[in-house]
Amino acid sequence: MRFELACVVLLAASGFAAAEEKPSCNKSRVGQFWPAEANDSPLKATQFARSGDLEVCALKGWHYRWTQPSVSIEQLRGEKKHGPAAPPTEGEADRSKTAP
Repeated sequence: MRFELACVVLLAASGFAAAEEKPSCNKSRVGQFWPAEANDSPLKATQFARSGDLEVCALKGWHYRWTQPSVSIEQLRGEKKHGPAAPPTEGEADRSKTAP
């Protein structure tokens, strides 16, 4: 029983040691992806994004953070975030067109 437990502990420890550590997100890494393989291969970036593992280093407020890249449905549809635009004001060029 002790031997089996020791094997499980060793296997788990070796798995954690083999896993690559995520680097800190800072000014020099802004715009880079994690896992790092995604920076060199668009195919890998797509695979990581679909699995939910892709993160990008970004400046959020005052801090650099690893975040998952995402878009809102409105951005995909091409809709504006805010209400309709204000009607255009009449400028000097518009007044000269209507004057006889």
